[in-house]
Amino acid sequence: MRILLLHNIVNPHMTPVFEALSKSAGVDLTIAFFAEREADRAWDAGAASTFRSVVLPGRQLNLLLRWDTLSFHVNPGFGRFLRGCAPDVVINSGWMSLTNWHAFLACRRRRIPHVLWAGSTANEPSLQRSATRPAVRYLVRHSDAWASYGSASADYLVSLGAVRERVVPAYHCIDNARFLELVARTQPRVAAERAALGFGEARVVLFVGRMLERKGGDHLIDAVARVQHDGRDVALLFVGDGAMRITWEKHAAATLRPGSFRFVGNRPLEELPLYYQLADLFVLPSLEEVWGLVVNEAELAGLPVIASAACGATIDLVEQGVNGHRFAPGDVAGLARAIDTIAGDDHARAAMGAASRRLVERCTPSNVAASLLRAAELAVAGGRIA
Repeated sequence: MRILLLHNIVNPHMTPVFEALSKSAGVDLTIAFFAEREADRAWDAGAASTFRSVVLPGRQLNLLLRWDTLSFHVNPGFGRFLRGCAPDVVINSGWMSLTNWHAFLACRRRRIPHVLWAGSTANEPSLQRSATRPAVRYLVRHSDAWASYGSASADYLVSLGAVRERVVPAYHCIDNARFLELVARTQPRVAAERAALGFGEARVVLFVGRMLERKGGDHLIDAVARVQHDGRDVALLFVGDGAMRITWEKHAAATLRPGSFRFVGNRPLEELPLYYQLADLFVLPSLEEVWGLVVNEAELAGLPVIASAACGATIDLVEQGVNGHRFAPGDVAGLARAIDTIAGDDHARAAMGAASRRLVERCTPSNVAASLLRAAELAVAGGRIA
């Protein structure tokens, strides 16, 4: 089966998935990237890949919105490229860029089976979402099969007209084996790094990610302040950078106990496991989040996870009271209660960390690749596979 998979930019998190898919029996895979990077997303080149790939020539249009910068890709030569590939099926990752639409319409015109691979959920309301919904509904309804990041995105696809029986959850993942290797490699440095941060015996609450307004960092600071006010010895560690960093640092300085917070900036991917290991629990307080791969990382590191219900990963990777807690986005009081509960119970925290590892086990590159292949087979067969 000749598969053409379209993806926005070169992303090391996806490399293991594409490697696994390219090694599937009977698969001849080509990955076409719209660009090497986007306005607010770029990674250092990782290990050399063995799958066939190409970065399509084109242009990028960047739109600055309230919470993020959206990049729209235009690749005018895509039609000729598609004819040259002559794929049996196209896996199209989303509907954000003009090239996604070009590919969808070309598949319709040439009767090439079309798989839509999407992560969007119902928890992303916006004017843009409302304005484009009729067009997106058309694209969804006229695809032949669908792959979703997880349960929340599967439900959203169905709400747009996808056929439930042909939606294949391809649970979003990182390279688990590589991450666990880095956990082992950085473990000897954990005690020294924690001591250098000066947190003492405090329970460390960790945030990792881009510092954008939609990430909810101000709510996390307020929640930790409440827990501290109630007498709990907790500290807050921010790893990452972004437009809100200075604002959040000032807010933390005005709100939290002196010495009980640190902002360490961006860290290389190879260093991140060190910070997960020195923490006691992880929080993702986003007001909007398609998935949240940092949840995967935290769970592989054996941490309890507290995440807002706006995060796409929450339904699949956070079981209430088992490996962490969910809370309503923006609910500072609810977030504070969850932090206090986990920080105050050493036994429960250890049990939750072990449960996190079990929950994230299914989110692997090989499983995602198998799900994408299943969706491609369904599309080619017109949904008639038993």
